This record gives sequence, structure tokens and C-alpha cells, in this order.
Amino acid sequence: MKIKLNNIPSCLRRKLLIVIMRTFIFLFFTSIFGFTSNNVLSQYPISGIVTDESGQPLPGASVVEKGTDNGVQTDFDGNFSIEVTDENATLVISYLGFTNKEVTINNQSTLTIQLSAETSVLEDLIQKPSIRF
Repeated sequence: MKIKLNNIPSCLRRKLLIVIMRTFIFLFFTSIFGFTSNNVLSQYPISGIVTDESGQPLPGASVVEKGTDNGVQTDFDGNFSIEVTDENATLVISYLGFTNKEVTINNQSTLTIQLSAETSVLEDLIQKPSIRF
């Protein structure tokens, strides 16, 4: 089907041309920025387990990509899965009563992270008996 522009009034031709140009510009820029954003925001899946010193899983431990708000919690078995923006990102792992730990991924896809008990918290929990005379 051919559209003859000669039969269309000049004001409508101008509007039609503007709509076509805007559509072309929109499609052009979305295709350019669409390709670059995929490269910039690449995601690297990381999975692992968080345990205590004896190898017992720590359910509910926080696993956060350092410098971002990207984070997850471990499941009932201490397992986690997170997608980070850099293959050499650093994960910060924290759990109540344990010392925080920072782990650099170094192109690994599976991690086993062992947290140490925080001794100062344990000492604070032990109450010394008070002696009254």
C-alpha cells in the first residue's frame, strides 16, 4: 500500500514527519543504551554456605556485597545465593554473636565461609555474682 504525501495537507505532513523522526530517535537511543547497560551491569552468580567454627550452618546470616545495598540472608541450612556486579567483589558476612567477615570472591562461584564466635559478647552475657553483706 502506497501512501501519497502529495494528497496530505502540509501541516499533517509535518506532524507525520515529526512522529517518524521521534520514533527513529527513540529506537536508536534505546538500542545503543540497551547494549551498553548489559555490559555495565553484568551479574555474577555466587552461592555458598555460612557455618560456625564447628561446621554448623548459620541460618539467617547476612551476606552483603560491600559498597552496595545488594544482600541476602542464608536459609535454614546456611546456604545463600547472590548475584554480584564484579567477579572480584567483596562480600561482608555478619551474624549476631559472631565477628563480621569480609571475603573477596576472586572469580569463585562457590564459597564456604566460616565465622568465629565473638568472645566479648559471650563475656558480657556471663554475670558475675554480686556479694552483699
